[in-house]
Amino acid sequence: MTVRLWSRSAALIIALLPFVLRAENVGKVTAVVHQDEVGRVTALELRESTSGGRRIGHVVARTDVDRSSTVIKTTFTGIAPGEYVFIARGTSASEQLIEPVQVVAGAESKLSVQVQPIVATIVVRDGGEPLTNARLRVDGRDLEWSAKLTTDGRGKAELMTWQSGRARVTVAAPPRISAPYSETFELEGTKAEWTIEIPRREIKGVVIDAGTGVPVKNAAVVLAVRAQEWTFSAQTKTDASGRYRFYPAAYGEHTVKAAARGYPPGEVSYSFAAPDESREVTLALEAAEMIQVKVLNSGGRPIAEADLLHFRGFSQQGVSSTDASGSAVVPISAREPRDVYVVPRAGSFGFAQFASRESVKPIRISDGDARIVLRMRSAAGAPVANVAFVMRYNGRTVPADVVRAMARVQGVAIMSDKEGRLVLEKMPLGFYEFWPVDSPTALHVIATSPDAPVRFMAMRGENTAELTFTEADE
Repeated sequence: MTVRLWSRSAALIIALLPFVLRAENVGKVTAVVHQDEVGRVTALELRESTSGGRRIGHVVARTDVDRSSTVIKTTFTGIAPGEYVFIARGTSASEQLIEPVQVVAGAESKLSVQVQPIVATIVVRDGGEPLTNARLRVDGRDLEWSAKLTTDGRGKAELMTWQSGRARVTVAAPPRISAPYSETFELEGTKAEWTIEIPRREIKGVVIDAGTGVPVKNAAVVLAVRAQEWTFSAQTKTDASGRYRFYPAAYGEHTVKAAARGYPPGEVSYSFAAPDESREVTLALEAAEMIQVKVLNSGGRPIAEADLLHFRGFSQQGVSSTDASGSAVVPISAREPRDVYVVPRAGSFGFAQFASRESVKPIRISDGDARIVLRMRSAAGAPVANVAFVMRYNGRTVPADVVRAMARVQGVAIMSDKEGRLVLEKMPLGFYEFWPVDSPTALHVIATSPDAPVRFMAMRGENTAELTFTEADE
């Protein structure tokens, strides 16, 4: 079966790989590196890249260098056309210079780079006092690189890097700083001095039982923040009074989630912006009824060590595992049904929905008698790697978290390999629909393209579908 995709989304995930790399089909990269001091550069690399160097992939070529000269020249040959980054490396993680390069078939790409160290002094203060022993992570914002530092007794840390451009510094110092805090700076010239004043903003509150109002102690609380340039999450636990606190609090879109033993997760979302400096958030959790679920194979025998993933819609609420008797505990709420996906270690998967104790029945897992092979090809016949999929089985869309659990527990592939193949072993028989995407989490494609490009009834044995990707017209 051949499927041709003409949508723009399909064009975005095409990666053309030639079958035979003949001389006329490859290029080469020649780089000249100038350094101010002999021995700074220890190695040169060429890596796969996308988005102009913002996403860096596998090493394509690497060479150690002559450390006796301030000028280093190297040539990488036999390079397939595409986007790459050239990297000059030193002795530490921050000592690297990254330069994007485009390789064209039959041509030579030339680079000339200057290694010029930049020394950045970072001072972190909290409440006007130096923040000592704080962990700092410095991330390049224009190109992908990072470094880790620790502040000294004066709240200072020093970074030496070769890469100019924007850099983001993230500060963590638990328990005093219970949520990471970030600021973005500019690296230019030869010296930089940055001062980070931790803002006196906080998110605090209490987790209570919705029915009784009694505080819930030892509840896990997560704050997820979507700010203008970055996203992050922090986690803490409630104290004996059910109280929690996140400090400092970045401005942005917030979601506070809480969960505790015997309670399904609850969450509250809101916007946090100037001039607010503090916000009190109460999470009322409804006590759950804990039910015992039995997982059986097609012959009625218990399945041990199977993962049960609990969902409310596409939001995962928890996970449990079966014991030697095939039993596991699942929390259910009287207000809404609970979707449960089962991922056994031996293959296959199953689904059940529970709304009350009366609705609980054993979950029977069908034998994994089907093998599904999806082959991705370009219009020229080349394999297309790194294509993920959204899957619907018997009319039910399988959440991305379930697919990831299948990959973790069973070794199921979630992206096509370098040969353009995506193989799903030991799958249950039934009706499958697949949407090729660039990430397994891209469930929105079903809303924008409800008709799956790949649809078939999986029978016992091997089931193969071939997808041919054609670039979309602009």
